Amino acid sequence: MSIEVNQKVRADLTNKLAFKAKLLSYLSIFKTEASFFLAFTMLMNLVFVPLQLFAPIYAHQQISGGMNLYANLQISMGAGAILGGLSLTFISLGSIKSMRYLTLFLYLFSSGFYFLFSLNFNFVLSLISVFMMNCFMGAGNVLVLSLYQKSVKQTQLAFLISCVVFSSVAISPLALFLAGLFTAIFPLAWVIIAYAGASVLVSVFALFLLQFISKSELPSLTKEIIHHA
Repeated sequence: MSIEVNQKVRADLTNKLAFKAKLLSYLSIFKTEASFFLAFTMLMNLVFVPLQLFAPIYAHQQISGGMNLYANLQISMGAGAILGGLSLTFISLGSIKSMRYLTLFLYLFSSGFYFLFSLNFNFVLSLISVFMMNCFMGAGNVLVLSLYQKSVKQTQLAFLISCVVFSSVAISPLALFLAGLFTAIFPLAWVIIAYAGASVLVSVFALFLLQFISKSELPSLTKEIIHHA
């Protein structure tokens, strides 16, 4: 009987240690550069998701184009995102370091066209702006997913992607709530310019912060992967 009890205790202890090791393995993700891009994409979603709210109001109030212009804006956004994602299949992505900077520059260019969109009230320029904005954003989204795969161990990838999906789903209602609140208080043109400007500032700040992180002596799974490659 005592032997069975001891075996059960050892089995319980083994299971607890295995669970603790798996939990620590998952938490270690937040010590890697993957956590940097997770936080960055959350901030970018906070300023880009409200376009779903801005676009129909913009089409109606700013250009007086009604549903036809709104439909054209949606077509341009979708076409740009598809083209941006597909474009990465025709280019060599290079090293992980170059992928990190390319990702941030893609988001920066997307933010630049977002800002251009916020400043103009011309039908054609609006379509071009949202097309290019989503083209760079689509490429950036695909590239950041590739970075996630290269930044953590294979056993940690499922947990990381779960965090990415959860953060995207969780941030959307908050982003729309804040955008709706600001739009109800301030003129739409001011709100769009503020959001577009914020996206540019976030992208520029992330580029400077990435340089600091790259020079940091803190342990990084990404750097270990590069070292052993």
